[in-house]
Order: sequence, then structure tokens, then C-alpha cells
Amino acid sequence: MRNLFIRFKEEGELLRELEENRFYFLCEAEENVQKVRKRLSREKRMVEPKAFECWIDGKQLVITQVFFEKEQSLEKQLETTILNFEGWEEEIRHKYANKLREYADLERQLFLNKEFQSFAIRMDQILGRSDVTPFPLLLDIQQLKQLFDGFYVHVSNGFFSELEEIVNTLKAAYRAVINKVLLDNESQKNDLKDAVLGWLSIESHFQEFIQYATANYRSIPKTRLEALFIRFLPYQKIESHLFTDYAEEQGFEKAYDLHVNLVYELSEKYDEILFTGFVLDTNEVIESLVFSPVISSYWKKVRDIDGSEQKSHLSEH
Repeated sequence: MRNLFIRFKEEGELLRELEENRFYFLCEAEENVQKVRKRLSREKRMVEPKAFECWIDGKQLVITQVFFEKEQSLEKQLETTILNFEGWEEEIRHKYANKLREYADLERQLFLNKEFQSFAIRMDQILGRSDVTPFPLLLDIQQLKQLFDGFYVHVSNGFFSELEEIVNTLKAAYRAVINKVLLDNESQKNDLKDAVLGWLSIESHFQEFIQYATANYRSIPKTRLEALFIRFLPYQKIESHLFTDYAEEQGFEKAYDLHVNLVYELSEKYDEILFTGFVLDTNEVIESLVFSPVISSYWKKVRDIDGSEQKSHLSEH
């Protein structure tokens, strides 16, 4: 969970620069508020203050307003609000004011790298919105820096030109993590968010996420698996057997279910390898490490169900 973010409330005038379903970095929110101020100045008009929330360490700490006719920064306004909040003891007020300064300073320091800043904001625009399903991915800024560093060493054509492909790769990695958590923990949908965030909070698991994402960036996309395995001769043999001899003996429905499971396990094997950080960058590597072992195991399943090891047409060679 991100240590610090800003979220604008839905009340008041809708301002195109301040999306209400975003969880903004403080620097980005500051910049966008300045854009609003400049636009309103050009248009020679005023609008009502815009309410916003400040979240620190996963807790909604402050709800306050930004006044566009004033030049005070959001950070300064938040610090003043925290230090003047009468509902807290003085020690608590200073504790949160210090946290705000610490997290804001770290964010500003990391955002001096404009490539990282663009990466962090673009990832948040795609995966950090409140309408992301099944739930947004709000990684801590230091975790984002680890992800960025993992990709950066492999970028050869200019980072900004590769940014959209990198973010799309991260979307695929996020889905793979969700599937992995579901498979490993048999989590129910109502506690899936806690299970996924708990999984990612473990450093070794987060490294697996980085390994998957960066390996996927350099691999043949998962979306191309079907186009590859339908041309793979051992797959053609088992598919032919399932929907001819096996379907006649065991029924089409059982043959269909086995085929669906086969395709699913090919996908799972692909994910399993990428989580180790191994790159699947050629058809031959995918055939050897993904298709062959899974299809071989399915011949064994079919034989077990048939109850006969003697049928010559079950040969996988």
C-alpha cells in the first residue's frame, strides 16, 4: 500500500485536471492544482474550493479543501491542518506532520528522475484507479522504484517509447499474481484483496512479481500461446485423440473438459516459468519448457482414465 496519496472528493465542480477516481501522488496533485489555477486565471473566473483526502500509511488522515484563488501548496495546507487539529494530542500531530514531510521529500527526490516519474504516474493511471477490477494496485513508491529499475536495465529503444508496452506488461503481471494467489490459497472473492496485498507485502513474493513482469516484457506474449500450440505436432495428436477415440469411449463432454484443462495448464505452466524470471523468447523454448511437459502429463491422464496402456494410438511419439 502506498504510504502517501491524495484523493479528490466528488463534491463541487467537476474539474478535468483533478480526476476523482485517482489516488494521486502528492507531486502530481500539486502540479494538477497549479494547472487548474492557471486555467481559471485565463478564464477570469472562480470556483468553489475542492475537497480532498490525504491518506498516510493506509489511513485516511485528513479531509480538507484546496482554495484555487490562493497559492498555498497542498503540502503546506495539509501540514497546517494536521498541526492545528484539536482532536489529536500534540505528539500525534507532530508524528503525522513528520510522516507527511518524510514521504513528500522521498517522493520529490525519486521524481527528480523524470523517467521514473512518468513510469509511476502512468502505472497509477492504468492500475491505480478506483474503478480497476478486481481492485486497484497501489504500490508503495519504493516498490515502484524497484519495478522501474527491473525494467530499465532491459530497455534498448528509449524508455518513453517503451513505456506503454511496459505498463501493459505490468497489467499482465498483476493478473498473474491474482491467479497465483487464488490457486495457492484458494481465496474467496470477498477476501481476495487482502490475500493479494498480503502476498505482495512479502519481499520474496514481490521479487517474484518483478521477475514475472520483467521476464514477460522480454518473452513471447501469453496471448500468442494458442497460435503456437495449435501448430505443435504433439498437441495436434492429443487433440485428435481426445475428440475421436476418447470422445467415442468416454463421451464428448469428458473429452471437452480434458481439453479445456489442458489449455488452462499450458497457460499456468507459462506463468510458473515467468515467476522464476526465466525468459520465454522463442517458439522453441516455449515448446520445450511449456508445451512438451504439459502435453506429456496429459497423455498419462488419458491413459489412466482409459485404463489401458496397450492402445497403440496413445503413443506420443
